[in-house]
Amino acid sequence: MLTTSLPIICRISIDGMDEELSTGRKAHIDNWDNATKRVTAGQHSKMTNSLINRMQADLERYFTVLQSNFDVVTPIKLKNVYRSLPHDHRKGQITNTTKKKISLLELADLQIKEFSELVEKKLRSPETLKQWKATKNKISEFL
Repeated sequence: MLTTSLPIICRISIDGMDEELSTGRKAHIDNWDNATKRVTAGQHSKMTNSLINRMQADLERYFTVLQSNFDVVTPIKLKNVYRSLPHDHRKGQITNTTKKKISLLELADLQIKEFSELVEKKLRSPETLKQWKATKNKISEFL
């Protein structure tokens, strides 16, 4: 009889396609409820179940975002986005992990640019845009 713990794997299934994602957790087979997909007992059961709940919520949120940006969402796209990889990343592909650091003023400029577009579409108030510009000026003076 085995007394070792087995890994808990998350299976992402979309339109008949599957992809597996490790949770990084293990559970004894006697402490696993297959119906609820949760750990029923054990030293770290609450933490493990909390992690599973968080993963499920995050995956659902990322799926919704991907659906709004792509016609087809695949399990590998969802897994990649969850793992902070480019959505089109392939296993074995080298990923550029260095990101350009953006300055506080560049971030303020970006916010003002995006907010200006919303003002032009009459989705946001021009007065709020003035406040953003004033905030950028205050940041600039502070720096």
